[in-house]
Amino acid sequence: MTDVIDGLARMARLRQGNAAKRRIVTQLIGMRGAALRVAQLLMDSSVSIHDLSIAEIAERCETSPASLLRISRNIGYRNFSELRTALQEGEDSVIDPWVKERAGLFFTSLLDTFDTIDPDAIVKAAEMICAAKNVMMFGALLSAPVAQMLELRLRTMKMFTSFTSDSEVAVNSLFSKDQLLFCVSHMGASPPVIRVLSHAGKHGIPVVLLTNLSNAPGTRYADVVLTTNVTSIPNVGEDVFCRVSGLLVVDLLLQKVAEMLPARTT
Repeated sequence: MTDVIDGLARMARLRQGNAAKRRIVTQLIGMRGAALRVAQLLMDSSVSIHDLSIAEIAERCETSPASLLRISRNIGYRNFSELRTALQEGEDSVIDPWVKERAGLFFTSLLDTFDTIDPDAIVKAAEMICAAKNVMMFGALLSAPVAQMLELRLRTMKMFTSFTSDSEVAVNSLFSKDQLLFCVSHMGASPPVIRVLSHAGKHGIPVVLLTNLSNAPGTRYADVVLTTNVTSIPNVGEDVFCRVSGLLVVDLLLQKVAEMLPARTT
């Protein structure tokens, strides 16, 4: 997780870069181990890779020349020499300040979530999803797409799921302790959200709540609380960034569910 955070921070700080650097940046999040070390060295302005041999670069990155070749091909170059030449061709125009500002908010929201993610809560929520006979996803307004994405992904895993953004439909559909309510609400405070959460609680239906802060009003009704904890950017007018962090938590949760499903069916 630390490598990913460092990679995101580096991307957020970049002010300009040529096409080769940007190609590396777009794949940095997915890199691990030697690939991540190579990417960080190539983007380090204090290191002149043009004065180093391929063997020296491989040694600095604790890898081999063969790995440099593979990494170069993975980001679209025929070999490492071609990648190094592309880096040497010079900088493109400076990124528009408005684009940089918006990108900075995007990565800041993700960093907030990465820094405070609770792995134990994700595991517990995944266990509850796998144990439930039916999982209902509820999310209203801008939280609805996050809940709907989770429902669609769980459905591809052959799970019994449903989604609604209507609190009346949710209340009328929650009636069995074999069900699980997965509620997505950034503020966790609106009357429709509280109504659905409290209804589930009264009927003994397990509840997982994905919200921004751990002290949201709706958390008192939840068995497990997952938080995005986006606190470094303004709440007003920046809802999209907060929801992107919600999708990050959903992705981590889905990975755990996928790991547990084979055990559930054996």
